[in-house]
Amino acid sequence: MTWWKPVKEELGCACSMWGMVKWIDQNGRQVKLVSDEDVQWILMDSIINVKG
Repeated sequence: MTWWKPVKEELGCACSMWGMVKWIDQNGRQVKLVSDEDVQWILMDSIINVKG
């Protein structure tokens, strides 16, 4: 999964991580991505790309 992480105003970086979506929070509009090394909550509106 690749998502946009804002840093300052319109500046930011594209972050990437592999793993499994363990939870989808529909109210908070975010997904919980889990891998062997990390856990990230990612806002759905910031997701750029998903590969299966």
